[in-house]
Amino acid sequence: MIPNKEIWTIWNLPPIISGKTMKRINPSSLALVLCIPILAQFSTFASEPSVPEDSYQEAFAVFKAGQLNEALQRVDALLAKTPAEARTLELKGRILLGLGKYQQAQDFFFNAIDKNPEQYSAHFYLGESAFRLEHWGEAVQYYKIYLNKVPTGKLAVLKMIYCHLASRNLTDAAKWITTLDPVDELHPYYYFARAALAYSTGKTSEYQEALQQARTIYGNDVYTELEPDLLFVLKKIKANNTPAP
Repeated sequence: MIPNKEIWTIWNLPPIISGKTMKRINPSSLALVLCIPILAQFSTFASEPSVPEDSYQEAFAVFKAGQLNEALQRVDALLAKTPAEARTLELKGRILLGLGKYQQAQDFFFNAIDKNPEQYSAHFYLGESAFRLEHWGEAVQYYKIYLNKVPTGKLAVLKMIYCHLASRNLTDAAKWITTLDPVDELHPYYYFARAALAYSTGKTSEYQEALQQARTIYGNDVYTELEPDLLFVLKKIKANNTPAP
């Protein structure tokens, strides 16, 4: 059933797509497409191993596995024995971000940009640090810089929407939602943004339906990956909307 469109009409937002019109994304076809160039890249460089490259990849793999303290040790060892590269500085910042050391993380993202101004992803992670510090306006500026360099980085759009909602700027939040694709085959950013806006305006049924659509269409793994940031910002939105005693 299509939800009440009252709030969406105000901002000209498209309705939530019925679950019957889309099937859950089958990752097998995407994996087949991505696998060939990745394997080709590995075969190209496998014959020319580099110790720093190996050390970085090992540290990155440990980081992605969630072993943050070990990853930090590996990155520190790498920085101690080789000239600092922008990607290594950024990785240390991401590890610190994962450890909740947001201010320290920002220092390494700035250092990464100083080392290589084309390390555009560091701008995104500066936004992530500011987001967790609840510096909403600052986070929006970093996300915008990143989007200016990487227009396809739609996760930054979702995070900007969260920032606008946390600072009670529903107009800008709704404007940015219109830049997200409701039929994106890989990412449920539109549905998470829609849910956050509905929550902000007390539209409980529309909030619940948007999240159900995200889980049904994209699968539980993708949903779970994005859920923590949504819950974080919803907590802030709820606090903002609760009258002081």
